[in-house]
Amino acid sequence: MPNLGPVELLSGFVQHYHWGSTHALAALENRPPASTPEAEKWFGTHPAGPTALEADPATTLADAVAQANETLPYLVKLLAADQPLSLQTHPNATQAADPALNFSDPQAKPEIVCALTPFEVLCGFRPLNQAQKNAADYELPHKLQNLLTQPDGYKAIVAAVLANTWETETAALIAHCRQRTEPLAKAILDLAAFYPTDPALLLVPLLEHHILQPGQALYLSPGVLHAYLGGLALEVMGPSDNVVRAGFTSKKVDPTTLLAIIETDEAPQIQNPASPVHQYQTGKTFTLQRLQQTELTIGPQRRGDLVVAAFGTTTLTANGQQLALTAGNVAWVPQSDGPYHLTTDGEAFQVSSPTG
Repeated sequence: MPNLGPVELLSGFVQHYHWGSTHALAALENRPPASTPEAEKWFGTHPAGPTALEADPATTLADAVAQANETLPYLVKLLAADQPLSLQTHPNATQAADPALNFSDPQAKPEIVCALTPFEVLCGFRPLNQAQKNAADYELPHKLQNLLTQPDGYKAIVAAVLANTWETETAALIAHCRQRTEPLAKAILDLAAFYPTDPALLLVPLLEHHILQPGQALYLSPGVLHAYLGGLALEVMGPSDNVVRAGFTSKKVDPTTLLAIIETDEAPQIQNPASPVHQYQTGKTFTLQRLQQTELTIGPQRRGDLVVAAFGTTTLTANGQQLALTAGNVAWVPQSDGPYHLTTDGEAFQVSSPTG
């Protein structure tokens, strides 16, 4: 392996999932549209998406991090969705390590999603009174409405919905939404265009529905039920690929595991950037800062950082080296570099490990 420079520009690993976009990442990076969908671009050390060093494609970021005697306890993704992603959730650390649940990664998967363009999301259950009103307004089956009055009503509804096909009731919901004009009804119809017989459509009126504007973010603890419906976003998460699906997918839906890990009491709140340098509220796995047309000195770090240039040009100065990042570029700054400086004429993000 060659000697590493003070900072390293990374070559992300592109995942060509069917729901991806041929144009969103290409437009961000100012290149022609792709011939196949580009759904996610991974920057991290997870083996399912091996990031390479731009200057030496034979060397992975995992190799470089190991050579530096460091760890990178998070995964960064650029996510571009032209179609809905599955309705899903992720385990916490205890659940991920439980052999009875058979997860592939032993780590938790908290995540934050930050919109780079308008980004549509279903995320967490509504407060009970709002869910009851929506269940009535959208004429959900009375059996499901009655479950909302029971203890653990949300779990009972998820179990009931995933235990049957509900073909007649799903068709009735779609027909009802055609008579409505609000964004939630449109979201249901957009989902139905791809999954017209999926019983998970009956859960959508009970979930929070957001269209995030650029810079707005949602932090999702493990267990929160969610689906990303469309747009371009930055995601930061625990270094895990554990997913449990509830619907809107051709892949396996696992009601038993879902009900074992789902958390129904938490509805993530939209976070709005309040200043040119804004630190989002996250958990203990990673931190995320947004810089907009400003500069900032960062450090010393607890572990290595990733710097993501979203728009414009970001100049990274570390250990005597200066690196210019354009939109879509991501750089790794090893902990050994100590403090470093960022200047951006557009928008950039700094991902790090908590210092506490």
